[in-house]
Amino acid sequence: MQRVQLQCAAMLSIDPETLSRKERYELLIQAVTPRPIGFISTVSGEGRTNIAPYSFFNAVAAEPMTLLFCPVTGRDGRDKDSLRNAYPPKQPQDSAAVEFSGQGGRGISGGTGCFVANIVLNHHAQAVADAGQDWETSEFEALGLEAAPSRCVAAPRLSGAPAAFECETLEIVRLGDGAAGTGNIVIGKVVHIWLDPEHFDAKGRLINGVLPALARLGGNLYCQVQAPFSTPISKLPSKQ
Repeated sequence: MQRVQLQCAAMLSIDPETLSRKERYELLIQAVTPRPIGFISTVSGEGRTNIAPYSFFNAVAAEPMTLLFCPVTGRDGRDKDSLRNAYPPKQPQDSAAVEFSGQGGRGISGGTGCFVANIVLNHHAQAVADAGQDWETSEFEALGLEAAPSRCVAAPRLSGAPAAFECETLEIVRLGDGAAGTGNIVIGKVVHIWLDPEHFDAKGRLINGVLPALARLGGNLYCQVQAPFSTPISKLPSKQ
């Protein structure tokens, strides 16, 4: 017990409210690592495609099969393209649209109600790093990425991705008041899956035991899954 108390006494104790937003962000991305990258492709109601990387991204559940990604509000207070496009089409008379109105009553922006979560590998790293900038044209066009048609949603998928999950937007959660830098959560139900047979079999099982997916560390640092190891689960002692 004494050893545990000494270890705790040596820990830094920080109230997050004493940190600036930039400091909180840097702490998160440097401590919560590695983070899987979702290269999220969307399309606007006008048909303009977009693809952007999100390391605040992950699986949610298998039933229903769901994923999430977390775009922050832009520096100018406007929603990112990925967030606007993921909203369902603008239907003011539709009572079901109310759940997408978000905190603060900011209303529906009129997107296409879907996105595709593309998993990426090492050779996608430069495109992932560059896609976060503000481009005048679609990132697909600007970065020379090939878009492939999806089967069940309007948004395209990334051709050559080892895995791509077509998602219909289930819910959008506004975490703040919409000011610059506040977070949002986009939750999508997976309605179709694309897998590269080089990595997966017909049942969705990995062929080589591990997918060498690209992940994000702090700053501009990335890593790739390369050295997995297995640890057996310890058996609990028998109950008397």
